[in-house]
Amino acid sequence: MRTRKLLCTLIALAMVLGVMPLLALSIGAQETVNVTNGEYSLKLEKSEFKKGEPIFVTATGNSDNDWIGISKAGSSAYIDYHYLGFAGNGIPFDVLQKSTSYAAGEYDIFLVPNNKSYNASTVVAKTTVTITDEAYQGTFEDPKTDIGDTTKLVTKDGQRVFKKGEPIYISATGNSKDWIGFYDDVYDESYSAYRYVSEMGGSGVYYDITSYRTFAPGTHFIRFIQDGSAKPYETYTIAGIYITVTDEQYVAPDEGGDSGEGEAGGTEGGGTEDVEIDTANSVTASNSTHSMTVNKTKFEAGESIWISAQGVGSKDWIGIAQRGYTEGTIRWYYISDAGNGNFYDVKQAPNIGGSLSAYASIPEGLYTLYLIENDGYLKNGFTLSINISVGNVEDTENGKITVTG
Repeated sequence: MRTRKLLCTLIALAMVLGVMPLLALSIGAQETVNVTNGEYSLKLEKSEFKKGEPIFVTATGNSDNDWIGISKAGSSAYIDYHYLGFAGNGIPFDVLQKSTSYAAGEYDIFLVPNNKSYNASTVVAKTTVTITDEAYQGTFEDPKTDIGDTTKLVTKDGQRVFKKGEPIYISATGNSKDWIGFYDDVYDESYSAYRYVSEMGGSGVYYDITSYRTFAPGTHFIRFIQDGSAKPYETYTIAGIYITVTDEQYVAPDEGGDSGEGEAGGTEGGGTEDVEIDTANSVTASNSTHSMTVNKTKFEAGESIWISAQGVGSKDWIGIAQRGYTEGTIRWYYISDAGNGNFYDVKQAPNIGGSLSAYASIPEGLYTLYLIENDGYLKNGFTLSINISVGNVEDTENGKITVTG
């Protein structure tokens, strides 16, 4: 009775002082959780969650091998764990990973350093949360935050939002067997496609990932994984970043070019009539029967790419492809159409790879020129190749020549 009187008195006083709204807001409110032990910490927005509600934990440590675990309160056996290299150091991460299978009860969330085993002496930070019987009715809202060392996985000019069909240039810095995988979000374990660094033109080289797969409108997660490692990825993740593709259709800029007006051996638009070609920095790849010369290997965006080639049969051809992509060429033409030894602008080649038509203007990027014999397919091999670049891009293999036949 005395307690009830005291509560009524406090409420009446609050109304008189005009602070009733503040008092009402504080009733039932949960305090944030912040457990700190030197360089280690665990932070949560609250300590009580509904069944099926995400539990976002921000863990801070000093190593990608530090790990977050979750167990039944007081248990010496963990239910699940996540390395900071996967979850992110200092980044909110749902330790339940969208799971709705956790029953009502109390759970310990803890942090263990440097891949040590779990016991009372190795835990550097711990807190206890409660999951209630009430079902969570909200939606999962991923904070969409990057993870790991994002200096080693970057988009060109820091761009993260792209139009549908727009080139998406990614640079990954690592060894040749490190790889990037494409996912819907950080919680997915299965990639929809992947690409080794060696297939992206090399470490630190910008590569258009849309040349390898199509990205539908929506949010996509790109994970950079160490040294050919297979699932699980947690220990081996180097970095992960989000990108967004909008519904707006990308329209490639009209880059023009100095291609001339005449014909060359029946191939329209790429001939050299009335065009002066500077060959002071030309590069040639050749063997005993074939040759391919490009007037230079570094081009400005919109500039013509002049090639002179010598073939044997009427079906020997020249193509241009994005560096590292061997499933097809963007543009190509028969050497016999241009004429043996005649210069021809490959940007005006009439034959365009259907799935690569968005790159028909040859926008800024890294490319390889190929000479292929007798109507062969690029994926089955080539005779000669020369690396070139377009625009202001870093290219450690510019001018590289490969002769295979």
